[in-house]
Amino acid sequence: ALPGATITLVGTVRGVQTNAKGHYILKGLKPGQYILQVSFVGYRPSKQEVSIKESEQRELNVTLNDGTELQGVSVTAQSGVKGNTFLPQVNEYTITAGKKNEVISLRASTADLSSNNNLQIFAKVPGLSIWENDGSGIQTSIATRGLSPNRSWEFNVRQNGADISSEVFGYPEAYFTPPTEALERIEVVRGAGALQYGPQFGGLLNYVSKKQLGNKPLSLESSQTIGSFGLFNSYNAIGGQLKKFKYYAYFHHRNADSWRENSRYKTQTVALNFTYEFNSKWQLNGEYTHMNYLSQQAGGLTDAQFASDPQQSLRARNWFSTPWNTAALSLQYKASEKTLFTLRTFGILAQ
Repeated sequence: ALPGATITLVGTVRGVQTNAKGHYILKGLKPGQYILQVSFVGYRPSKQEVSIKESEQRELNVTLNDGTELQGVSVTAQSGVKGNTFLPQVNEYTITAGKKNEVISLRASTADLSSNNNLQIFAKVPGLSIWENDGSGIQTSIATRGLSPNRSWEFNVRQNGADISSEVFGYPEAYFTPPTEALERIEVVRGAGALQYGPQFGGLLNYVSKKQLGNKPLSLESSQTIGSFGLFNSYNAIGGQLKKFKYYAYFHHRNADSWRENSRYKTQTVALNFTYEFNSKWQLNGEYTHMNYLSQQAGGLTDAQFASDPQQSLRARNWFSTPWNTAALSLQYKASEKTLFTLRTFGILAQ
């Protein structure tokens, strides 16, 4: 069984993901001829034709082959680094040819997702500089090409294709990082292809969140984690499918005392994502995310202070908080297999 495999009908906006048992259901199809495509990270995609009659139910089992094939001494296909893959050369509205990109699959990752451990999450992406000034996982601070990783301000940071950083141009500091337990994958686009997203030298960092939790009307997902220095992480989500309506919502809470004095933090995030398929051509998607955190920052030390006690802190009043609200609404029309139109509006209310 392959949980999380992507099932799509070629030339339409219809698509689902397999559940934990590898099962999938496509409902409400009109009679006709369809091409069913199945894809999964590390495997070769499969396409099969299927014909549906009026009021007919069909069962179609699909087997995927490994993404690497050897013919003699030549490699004809590759799946990339374990847990990572590449975007297609034409990705919806952008051209990403040249392989200057990485797709980090969180389902295949062995990283600690409960604490947003960036050193583990981005470890397999070559050329990235990763900076962690605390262990909270609140802020993702990465860079490429030798640029400054501070708050990822050299990247255009997005969530599901919508800007979530504090400024579109200039130095768009990323104060908001979604909990990685809520993500399907992370896309990193560098090089000339990144210019399609904006003028940032580092490129694009796009968080792609989960959109569905099984094919039943209601499914639950919950993860509770405790750790050293008072770490408590709680992730709880509901989701499902009601005919043409899909939804996914979650609540996330994490707090800890951290390793140094005066470095406590608490973060909470709630989000809702829904998709409504009017028919095989038209689809409406909406999402809303609210995040807020309170972080106590321990401040800097001189070399002498660090040598005597690296855990000490001389500042007890450094507090940082950023209430962050993001919302997006998009209407998609699939005119044909090669023609796709999307009208998207999104915004941020933050301080």
